[in-house]
Amino acid sequence: MREDYKPALRIAWKVLQLFLLLCYGLAIALLISALFGRADALNFLLPAIASILLRIAAIVFFFLATAIIVESLR
Repeated sequence: MREDYKPALRIAWKVLQLFLLLCYGLAIALLISALFGRADALNFLLPAIASILLRIAAIVFFFLATAIIVESLR
């Protein structure tokens, strides 16, 4: 792998860590709300938000991987 891809990969790794941290935070919030009996309204909201965040992360990494592959073929 060429050296000029390393900054982009570092940024992509930080983005993935941020999304995973947000998803873990949502999961913890759902667990806490379930412990206190308030999970009825949050059962649908928090997993939907986590799903959207993971889809955004997947799209970002797809385009990043595509750009790296295209550049490596040049």
